[in-house]
Amino acid sequence: MSSKIDIKCVYLNENFEILDANREFYVYFDAVGPDVKTIEDFTGTGSLSPLKKFLLSENKQNKYKLLKFKKNRRTLKTNFVTAYDSIFKGQKSVCLKMIDIEQCIKFIKKQNNDTDELIYALSIPNDSIFSYHENDNFIKITQFYNNKKNVLYECDIDEWKKYCLEQKFIPENQESAFLNFIEEIKTCPKEINASFYTSLRTNNPEILENLYFLGIRFVSNGELTVVGRIVLKENAEQFRQQKYIIEQLHTDSLTKLFNKETITTYAKRIFEEHKKENSALVIMDLDHFKPVNDTFGHLAGDKVLSRTGEILKEIIGERGLVGRYGGDEFLIVSYGMKNETILRGFLHSILLK
Repeated sequence: MSSKIDIKCVYLNENFEILDANREFYVYFDAVGPDVKTIEDFTGTGSLSPLKKFLLSENKQNKYKLLKFKKNRRTLKTNFVTAYDSIFKGQKSVCLKMIDIEQCIKFIKKQNNDTDELIYALSIPNDSIFSYHENDNFIKITQFYNNKKNVLYECDIDEWKKYCLEQKFIPENQESAFLNFIEEIKTCPKEINASFYTSLRTNNPEILENLYFLGIRFVSNGELTVVGRIVLKENAEQFRQQKYIIEQLHTDSLTKLFNKETITTYAKRIFEEHKKENSALVIMDLDHFKPVNDTFGHLAGDKVLSRTGEILKEIIGERGLVGRYGGDEFLIVSYGMKNETILRGFLHSILLK
């Protein structure tokens, strides 16, 4: 079995025309023909309208879809789809990720061995994921935090329900929503969207979280599986304000990234003390940056640097730190790069953005 998830990534403009795509996209759709220029060229007829609606939705980054795409001129194959709004070369765009469903099923079944690939594929740097398997009535909840994985539950869903109620993880006023979620997921619906207050992740009835369960149904060899993510929607404004105050002391005023002293000190500590296994140190600069300053002025150059900082922070998220090393140079310390395939995928995502 391949140790790599082939994630097809394509950037589309407001008219759903292709601005750019990665190698995996063109390899997958090579048999469709040379004139793949819009989503109509590679999307199955029944999936075209749902795909457009999905790409235009405001909260698509928290949702998944199963849609059919052309594998060749006669065959359609189901793909797992995610998307998010983006800027490509100064143009408003949307980034669409597609994973062949057969390959995705294989990785979900062996997610314990491919945590980093799964995180990259599903875009879940700091969330939890859940899966329910109809054939054995089992639910599994895995929490990811700071690139550490913790299996919270892996048991019969009815036993899990009983345990959560006995441990008072579900407040009385939330029991109805919780029980409805249990009954709904056991039917393996095409999509699931449930929310309730609970302490099932904190194991402390006094500490409640408002959790949203967002998932979709997979079918593989006749086996029904519901897979999705658990999103925390609580208001963290106070934490963000505290973090903002602290970061002001250590950030570059232009890009809002960590300054040279902070990111360098952090990188030295990580690699000298080996506190983070499978970490990667990336140093990058911007090609042809000097002509921007010479031609358009330093204000334009400052805008380029500022936007570059925003893009790097968007991509890296909770999986590392990024700082401005000086001029147009940036230094990235990223975690969980356990093999070259994952590192190259990470770097390629930076180049695409």
